[in-house]
Amino acid sequence: IGLNMLLFISGIRNMDSSPIEAALIEGAGGIKMYTRVILPLLKPTIIVVLLMALVNSFKVFDGIWVMTKGGPYRTSETLALTMYEESFIYNHFGNGAAVAVVLTVVILFVSYFNIRNTFKED
Repeated sequence: IGLNMLLFISGIRNMDSSPIEAALIEGAGGIKMYTRVILPLLKPTIIVVLLMALVNSFKVFDGIWVMTKGGPYRTSETLALTMYEESFIYNHFGNGAAVAVVLTVVILFVSYFNIRNTFKED
């Protein structure tokens, strides 16, 4: 949450103020100001934060393992936890390696779009 908040704060501070001033002159306020002016200006920041949160959610292991070990009936299990259990608990190394490959491909796919959006020329 801390990193996401820092990214949003930096996105707000780096916004151009002229569209906001123009909207105030035109009479926009309240909800219209946020939905039609501020959120579109924050769209690149929102996309970066969402993609980073998605990648980080795939890599979560320690908190889930310590608290629930996958939860009742695998309800809180992630790909990283499945990879660990298949490899080191059940000794199904092929299945664990397959999950690791799927996890790597998914993270690379999401990271590609994150990097492409971050360095996109406007």
